[in-house]
Amino acid sequence: MKKAFIKNIIAMIIAAFIAISTTIITLTYVFKKTGTDPESATAIGVNFFRYYTSDSNILVAIISTIIFVYCLQNIIKKKDEMPLWLIVLFLVGVTGTTVTFLTTTFFLSPISAAMGNGYFTLFAGYLFFLHFLNPVLALVLILVLLNYHRLNWKHALMCAITVVIYSFIYTPCVLTNTWPDFYGFTFGGKLWLAPLSLLAMYGVGIGLGFILVLLHNLTIKRSLATESCANSN
Repeated sequence: MKKAFIKNIIAMIIAAFIAISTTIITLTYVFKKTGTDPESATAIGVNFFRYYTSDSNILVAIISTIIFVYCLQNIIKKKDEMPLWLIVLFLVGVTGTTVTFLTTTFFLSPISAAMGNGYFTLFAGYLFFLHFLNPVLALVLILVLLNYHRLNWKHALMCAITVVIYSFIYTPCVLTNTWPDFYGFTFGGKLWLAPLSLLAMYGVGIGLGFILVLLHNLTIKRSLATESCANSN
């Protein structure tokens, strides 16, 4: 039971950090009057919510708040459980922030470097939390600490939900010039590449879902094996 207590304490700390930091950053950008750099200047006010980075991190922050409550309840009632629906919901959210992290790391940052802005520009300031730290912490939660239920291929397929929903908003806004193509999915106005970009992102969402489900289940398997060895001794 001591192990469960420590696990819930660590999960609470991480969940609280994600929720609080995301809330502070969101409020900062929403109520900011002017941007201090080109990147933040396009994300102030309500424009903050048009970015997948913002939406995916906010979703994870909301779910992290619920996880915090369950962990606190576990500590108070001296138990160790969490509903399957919450784990699946968090999995979907974590897939979104992982897409954000990978897209920034392997696509947007190299483009930024090629344009002479520097590779780490998109990891500076508050973006460090939204593009790197919080997504990584969310991965730690789902892969290491929330080992309550085995997940399956159906849950993996659900992981593309945030990408699909966002694409239904982003695509028409870009094609009608309502929004600039800040994620570059038309590669400089090549509209014929848009369907290919969408299919690629859907594939990434589903692929990440299966990888996360596999790693999550491996953690549970390893945990059960460890407990079995401890009981046999």
